[in-house]
Amino acid sequence: SVDCWQQGDGEKVICFIHPVGGEVASYKSLFQHLDKATTVYAISDPNLRLEPGEPLTIQARAKAYLQALHQKTDQERHNLELVGWSFGAWVAAEMCRLAEHQDKSFGYLTMIDPPEPDCGAEIAEHSKEEVQEAFLHDLAPRLNKSHASLQSQIAPELQQHLENLVRCCQLNMAAMRTHVPGELRQTKVHLFVAGQVADGPLVDPIKPQDHMAKWGQRLPELIYGEILEADHYSIMQSPNIERIAEQFFSDHKQPIRVPSL
Repeated sequence: SVDCWQQGDGEKVICFIHPVGGEVASYKSLFQHLDKATTVYAISDPNLRLEPGEPLTIQARAKAYLQALHQKTDQERHNLELVGWSFGAWVAAEMCRLAEHQDKSFGYLTMIDPPEPDCGAEIAEHSKEEVQEAFLHDLAPRLNKSHASLQSQIAPELQQHLENLVRCCQLNMAAMRTHVPGELRQTKVHLFVAGQVADGPLVDPIKPQDHMAKWGQRLPELIYGEILEADHYSIMQSPNIERIAEQFFSDHKQPIRVPSL
């Protein structure tokens, strides 16, 4: 389903695509930087609500999300802007690729620390325990708890939520095993890469310059790229989110020079 977070009266329309765990709460901090004129949608993973959940290829998922978004909004795609963090960037990029093949390109795509385009098989090897540890690391600051206390005292409702996240994550990582992101020939892209190693993450860009360069080869319309002083998780927190918002919500009429990589 496509949820409407805000119905604005302006021309700007943005859609957030869920990361690997399936929920879209991680975009709330970015959403807070939007003005009231912006219409905002968010797509969460349907497998959060389905038990046991069904495996979907990234291409099939992107196609389904395109159809759902089209049914939700009457906006032309060139007025829509997609935003994806982590796995969400892979799905959003595939949505843009499919849209290009339909001659209905999206206006812009913002990719926030997407896994490297050639790492799908490596990511799919993570165990259930490693996945759960990563989500505990991600949830702790959002719940204002230490990682240790959250690990030892998980409320029943949070435990169920955590299990749903882990289940979605494993299904989505399995889908990454055989997917190779394609080239976006028409879509203008903003790309942000984390330059620091996280504590217990699923994805660690060891060489952020190489990470950026690999994506740059697939994004001929990359108009802005930046390596932030953040890890895979803190890139979605202050002050990094302000930096992303500064570029993403700037006036797109003027071309933005990509910094030297």
